[in-house]
Amino acid sequence: EASPGVRVLHAPGNHISILARILVESASDYAQVHRLQDRLALSGPAPARSDLVRPLTGDGENFVAVVNRVLHDDPPPDADAALLKELAAVGLGGGVTALNPEQRQWWRKDFARVRSELIAASKEIGSTIFGWQYSQSSVGNFGTDYRTRAVIAIQGMAANIPAESVYALALADADGRALDQRHRYRLRLLPGAPPADGFWSLAIYEVMADGGMYFADN
Repeated sequence: EASPGVRVLHAPGNHISILARILVESASDYAQVHRLQDRLALSGPAPARSDLVRPLTGDGENFVAVVNRVLHDDPPPDADAALLKELAAVGLGGGVTALNPEQRQWWRKDFARVRSELIAASKEIGSTIFGWQYSQSSVGNFGTDYRTRAVIAIQGMAANIPAESVYALALADADGRALDQRHRYRLRLLPGAPPADGFWSLAIYEVMADGGMYFADN
């Protein structure tokens, strides 16, 4: 039971992520914001679970074990039933405890190739307009749009729905050359652009070898 004054939020599943943003209007806010950040704490159940699987990059069998553990803990919605039926053939499912020899051989043989193809595909998030890619309308609320879900998971794990955020991605300059940290660039905006009722930001990301995109030093 929650203590007085504590608001309880109930998650729909057993796995959640928390993203916190604190608005800073000027440098005069820094000290107060830093004090607030110092008070943020996250605590979980004790003792920690011993049946969780630690992810290992590039290991197909480990990938299966991680996915099956999550599917067991958080059963997917009914809308995923058709896909789960197909995935059972390669050993994916909440009730799967071990791969058979044929499945194990498939994951060892093809996992690296399939992963590389998905990473390559993640560079295209949606339609391109004047050199900028815009994310799909299903972003943040994917439903059965599994490709977009996978692309977002590779690039940055999560995304807001279009009603909250509009994402535009540029990987090349106006001449089609890939952006390079060794060069200097100028961004030109038309008067009144971009139209935003809240705020807009321009972020520079470093594209990692595994397709992940993380803030670059700048």
